[in-house]
Amino acid sequence: MKASQLPFRGTLIAPENISSERTSCLIERGPLVYFKNPGLGYFTPMGCIVYDKLSTLITNYHQIIGGMKVQIPNYMRRETLGCGEEVQEHFQKKFAMLPEPMAKYMILTTHEMEFLEWIGREPVSHISMPMKLFTPKDILRVTGHGDGILKLREFKVWAMVSLDKNLSAFRETLYSYAKICESIFGDLGIPYYKSENPEERNVPNKNFDLEYFYPCSEGDNFCLGGQRQKALSLSMGYRFNPRENPCQFIDELGQLRTPIVGTYALGLERIFYAALDNARDERGFNIPSKIRPFEKSILLFDDYEQTINDSQILYETLRRQGVPVFFDDRKQTKRKAKARFSDFIGIPEKIVVSKQGIRIIKRNSNEPESPVMDLEGTFRYLENGR
Repeated sequence: MKASQLPFRGTLIAPENISSERTSCLIERGPLVYFKNPGLGYFTPMGCIVYDKLSTLITNYHQIIGGMKVQIPNYMRRETLGCGEEVQEHFQKKFAMLPEPMAKYMILTTHEMEFLEWIGREPVSHISMPMKLFTPKDILRVTGHGDGILKLREFKVWAMVSLDKNLSAFRETLYSYAKICESIFGDLGIPYYKSENPEERNVPNKNFDLEYFYPCSEGDNFCLGGQRQKALSLSMGYRFNPRENPCQFIDELGQLRTPIVGTYALGLERIFYAALDNARDERGFNIPSKIRPFEKSILLFDDYEQTINDSQILYETLRRQGVPVFFDDRKQTKRKAKARFSDFIGIPEKIVVSKQGIRIIKRNSNEPESPVMDLEGTFRYLENGR
């Protein structure tokens, strides 16, 4: 990716006072996420690399526990929601209703009944259970207080339902879901608080409650472990008890039975925030390797024919090798600003090209700078992994 080809190049600047800025403000400055309207985030080309890597990571872990990916519509019938639980007037105001000729529909809000009505078209065999279906789904929230990445009006969740034969089988599914959540958080270095107490959330129909929180200063107020503290809810899973359950399964004796339904959800933007917030240092974001946008940056320090040619050769060669590389070829941008921006977005290795030659500088180690090299020497240095 070339800096000169990106939109909003004015956002490719590291803040002066990184330590004093809130994480949400650092994320929303423009290199990763931009807000044209309150609560509606635009992910930039650079932000989309992180976003897509995180999406792939989450999808892979769902598949590890036997989850099967499906795609469901963004619309649902109004009456479908009421089959799950009684919809109070104040609750209904949170949903986006549609005018004629689609007045019978609403924007998808919670996924459980939409899944169950679909699966319930025919009985499920006990052989196929536990059945786990998930979908990455955009959720729209009607709110007058949309603001930034933590108060989004549109956000993405990995929504899953499970059909289990009995409570014991459901506990096993819930346990497997807990394991992949903890694996995701472990890969991203996110510390968490695990809640298995329904009373902490005071929400009905949660016989075996599971929720993960990320304690942080920008979170909401929760009672966790008997203490009030600020935290973000990252994911949850619990038994879903619908008022009407259209699903049935055929047991080993050929009898129709009603399965235990589990519901699960994991918020992408919340995890995006938590991973970056926990990865902060004095230079910016030391982004975890699993979702890091770039492994190397090429910084063009001097605008001469030789340096331009060497930089371009380095860039094209690394790209062909499959190395995620950011080429800061901006003109009229100071050397220090380029170096600080590379560190700000967490690139581990800077390849500095100047009229003196080429040097390699590591972000996160005490190793000295490489010697000044020519182009051939740089490739040898990189190949040796030094």
